[in-house]
Amino acid sequence: MAEIGKANSTWRRSSYSEQENCVEARSDVGIRVRDSHRPSGPQLSLAAEAWSAFTMRLHKA
Repeated sequence: MAEIGKANSTWRRSSYSEQENCVEARSDVGIRVRDSHRPSGPQLSLAAEAWSAFTMRLHKA
């Protein structure tokens, strides 16, 4: 995943995603997350700090 605070306009898929259950993220203005099967569908926008807290929590689980 892109480093927080560095703009990256490329959508990146998690290496942990299964083929049917994929999410993608990009960092340009904050962090945006979308369903890779619906690229023109809704996106979840998060502040970089919220994304960082979320991913850190996942690493602890």
